[in-house]
Amino acid sequence: YDNIAVHFTNISLETPGFFDTTDRVYLYDSDNNTVAVYNGVTSDIWSPHVSGDTIKVYKSVLKNFFFYSNIYDL
Repeated sequence: YDNIAVHFTNISLETPGFFDTTDRVYLYDSDNNTVAVYNGVTSDIWSPHVSGDTIKVYKSVLKNFFFYSNIYDL
């Protein structure tokens, strides 16, 4: 592939409150450059196009003062 992008049908994350402790989805290219950051609730959204064949999707979640994360290579 020369360029790829990720399509999200729905993103439903914690919405901002008094403190900025929201969940986030981060997208990185193969060189670990930030491509996009999503928070809150949105649907039917395409990420920016990235050169190459890799987009890393990283989800961070702050719950009960602990940090949970997952990372995926697509």
